[in-house]
Amino acid sequence: IKAEDALHVGQRILRAIHSHSFGHLAQHSGKDSLHLTVSIGVAHFPTDAKDMDDILHQADKMMYEAKKQGKGQVFYTSEVLAA
Repeated sequence: IKAEDALHVGQRILRAIHSHSFGHLAQHSGKDSLHLTVSIGVAHFPTDAKDMDDILHQADKMMYEAKKQGKGQVFYTSEVLAA
C-alpha cells in the first residue's frame, strides 16, 4: 500500500465517524446526543520506519500530534516532518 493510500483511508474513516449519528449510544449514556472524534496517525513502512516497533511508534506519535492540534484530524509523518 502506498503512503498516500493510507492517508486517504484515514481521511475516509474520519469523515465516516464525523457524519455518523451515534444517537443510540447517547441514549445509553442518558444524553440527547453524543459527539465522537478520532485522531489518526499514519506512518509508512519502510519510508518512515526501519521495523515494526518503529512504525508503530511513528504512527502513535502522529496520533498524539493530531490530538494536540485539536482532535478530529489525520496526521501523516511525511507531512509533519516536511513542515
